[in-house]
Amino acid sequence: MIRHCVFVRFRNDAADAERAAIHADLEALRAVIDGMGKVEFSANTSPEPFARGFTHGFTIDFAMLRHAMPIWSMKRISEPAQNWSRRSKAAPMG
Repeated sequence: MIRHCVFVRFRNDAADAERAAIHADLEALRAVIDGMGKVEFSANTSPEPFARGFTHGFTIDFAMLRHAMPIWSMKRISEPAQNWSRRSKAAPMG
C-alpha cells in the first residue's frame, strides 16, 4: 500500500462548504483511478510546532505504487486538482 499525503494552507475566506466540496471531489476520483482506496481529509490538530502554516491535509491510499504514480498527469485528475488549488492556497513542501 502507498499512502499519499498532501498538506494544505486554505485561504482565510475558505468556507467549510468549499472544504467539503474538495473532499467530495477527491472521493469522486476513486471511480476513475484503479487501485485508489480511502481518502482521509481533516484539519491539522497536531500539537507539534511543525505545521508551517498548513491548516489541513488529506491522505489517499493506493493499493500499489503503479496506481499512485500516473494520477497527476491524467487530464481527468489535473482539471479537478487545478480547480481545487484555486480554492486553497497550496504551498509546496521542501
